[in-house]
Amino acid sequence: MARGMVTCTCKKCGKSFNKVKYCANRRDAESWESWASSNITICDDCRTAEINGKLVEKRKGLAALAGSEKQIAWAEKIRGEFVSGISDAMSSTSEEYIPLLNKVIDYIKSIPSASWWIDHRNFGDAANLANLVLSENPDKF
Repeated sequence: MARGMVTCTCKKCGKSFNKVKYCANRRDAESWESWASSNITICDDCRTAEINGKLVEKRKGLAALAGSEKQIAWAEKIRGEFVSGISDAMSSTSEEYIPLLNKVIDYIKSIPSASWWIDHRNFGDAANLANLVLSENPDKF
């Protein structure tokens, strides 16, 4: 076993940081070092901040979920699938129904119950979930 180690400089914050990888042999370690010195350009702190920023942007307008830790984690995944499908639902909806769909989507985004998301996990896509919510709550829309 051989250890490959390279010192890099983050292109975002300018901080120097080390990356280490254990390889099967010295040749693989040297090859990784060569690759890493030109391809690893962002430190772990900046990468984490970038990922968290994307998550915050994606969750914009979503209610904080309530439930057990496991329920919330599962519901976040389900809700993430819903959020990714919103633009598809909008593009496949007739122009006259867009205002109604927007109201339904705003309502769905405001649901804080993790168990609700889990119970409705088999919605298929955002348009199907919107139709389901409309049929379950005809008095709200």
